Amino acid sequence: MPAVFSVHIDGQKQLDIAFKGFEQDLGDWTPTWGKIGDAFYKMEKAHFRTYDFAPLSPRYAAQKAREGFKKGILRKTDQLYDSLTSANVAASYYHVTPRSIAIGTFAIYAIYHNSTKPRRRLPRRPLTNITDKDRRQFRSIVQRDVVAEAKRRGFRTTGVVQGGLI
Repeated sequence: MPAVFSVHIDGQKQLDIAFKGFEQDLGDWTPTWGKIGDAFYKMEKAHFRTYDFAPLSPRYAAQKAREGFKKGILRKTDQLYDSLTSANVAASYYHVTPRSIAIGTFAIYAIYHNSTKPRRRLPRRPLTNITDKDRRQFRSIVQRDVVAEAKRRGFRTTGVVQGGLI
């Protein structure tokens, strides 16, 4: 059975990659997770910069303007933004083990923006938006590291096949 690398966001599978020949000894993936983390934070910065979030209510937009907050939606204090674009802030959740990585936020209000539950007042504002391009980038990072490890172990590699199998 091949080893499987999966990405889940809010319990929904976003990416699956299977690798043949590494089932018994995957070793320490910490360096790969660092690259995945860097790619995730870069992706999130782009998401906050370009995503068309649901607009603020006119009343709340006027209140933010009066109070001098000008950075945009979900950026009032930047706690949420900072925690999803850097591992080095108090509200960021970044946990790496040799076989896993988990990235998230401790900002308590994040769940209210991201929830898919029915709502009456607060519109949904997704905090992540993993695109096909992002999936390809994550897959490429993992595949490059798997190929490098295979070469280090003396395997001859022929490249990557469609669908993520090596």
